[in-house]
Amino acid sequence: MKQFFRILSFLSFSFLILSCSSNKKADEELKNIANSYNAHCPMKISDDTQLDSVYSLPNKILVYKYTLALLDPASFDKNQFEEDRKSFIANGIKSAEDMAYLRKLKVVFYYEYYGTKGEILAKIVVLPKDYE
Repeated sequence: MKQFFRILSFLSFSFLILSCSSNKKADEELKNIANSYNAHCPMKISDDTQLDSVYSLPNKILVYKYTLALLDPASFDKNQFEEDRKSFIANGIKSAEDMAYLRKLKVVFYYEYYGTKGEILAKIVVLPKDYE
């Protein structure tokens, strides 16, 4: 019985090591993807939206920073914006062919929206369960 638990412990530890190694590789790939985006930033997405930068964080997180230019912060409905935009983003991740690799990696997406004076307007987190 002791032998069984030793083997089970060894297998669990081995899986943990492989998992961490896999995450490190994925994190490095996400860093490269972010650098590719940043080579083209700032990038105008629409009349009122600009992609300022992209960066990655450990544990397969990709962060997109946007500025919303033609927006009156006083009349901005943060909750409605986040609800509408999250659904739109999740559907885009779900259906975009160029996002297939990121879906496979089960990336967590952070979207940060700032006003023209640098104030944070909204933050949206899209988890793998939101786009699977």
